[in-house]
Amino acid sequence: MNRIILFVMSISALSGCTNYERIPQSAYTLESPILSDTGFSFIKAKDYTIYQGNDINSTSIDWEQPVTKPSTRNTFDRSIYALVSKNNKDTLYISNRLIPFKKTLNFRDLGGIKTQEGRQIKWGKLYRSGKFDKVKKSEIEVMEKMKIAKVIDLRTHGEVADHPDKILSYSSIKWIHNPISGITYEDLEKTKKEIKQQSPQEFDGNGKMEESMLRFARDGKKDFGNIFKEILNTHPDSAIVYHCTAGKDRTGLMTALLLHSLDVDQRTIEDDYLLSNYFRYEKMEKNARLGAHIFGIENESLRPIMEVRTSYLQTSYDYINQEYGSIDQYLESMGIGEHEKNELKKRFLY
Repeated sequence: MNRIILFVMSISALSGCTNYERIPQSAYTLESPILSDTGFSFIKAKDYTIYQGNDINSTSIDWEQPVTKPSTRNTFDRSIYALVSKNNKDTLYISNRLIPFKKTLNFRDLGGIKTQEGRQIKWGKLYRSGKFDKVKKSEIEVMEKMKIAKVIDLRTHGEVADHPDKILSYSSIKWIHNPISGITYEDLEKTKKEIKQQSPQEFDGNGKMEESMLRFARDGKKDFGNIFKEILNTHPDSAIVYHCTAGKDRTGLMTALLLHSLDVDQRTIEDDYLLSNYFRYEKMEKNARLGAHIFGIENESLRPIMEVRTSYLQTSYDYINQEYGSIDQYLESMGIGEHEKNELKKRFLY
């Protein structure tokens, strides 16, 4: 369903102007420290001694020389920071979550997310994103420096044909096409027509998204399992990124399953899922404005398709729990049992 937000680029006839009202940006939902140019949010820095590394790997941290605030070198700085509590009982590893490529949206690091055992996901190993169809050669070079070895594309064949990733054009990074079953290219085209032609009373965007998330969970199990296998088969020193179009629905469900396998609690999984609204805010508002002013698409129809909502992810969970009994049994059915989960934790947790 991610591709639907691109409708403003392909509608050929004007439908008349309608009202657009900008909404406030949603909150940063993860309850974790945030690295910025001025300091660390959501913590009391005075309670910690801060150490800095010169790249994303924790082995690069200079434990001999504390720092007082982040020292970024450029836009794509991937330094890591260790925040050691004054009583030496807790260490937080922090870096930049968002990878700020100009036209690649929602590209972010899963590092720093805490598990129920108090461990953290390693920075610089697992990334999620939107499509890479407009990525620049200089940005591909940044990805190579980030040691990204694989890009896994979850989109349909039609989406890939319309907006192919440019990874292969510039790089030796391995591109893997692993479409998530459940929604076809024809389904996406049909929804584009419906959102244009139907009124908000007729077009149930919320219901469309919930149905899509159910179908991804129902039909995409083997495809999600393949992504887990690619992750486990990636060299320990390398990183991996998986993506769909907007990096929110298929990518969001894959991330929820991955975080669950790493023993992240359900509330935190939902918070990460909702971060797509935060990181895609300006893009969503631009599409809402164009949809209203140029193409006459009501915001009430478009916003449910552009956003992620807790009910969407819950629809996937409801299906999984009903059919398999639990998320763990669903993972087990795709070949991700205790052995595989322990290997994931060994590889990707501090």
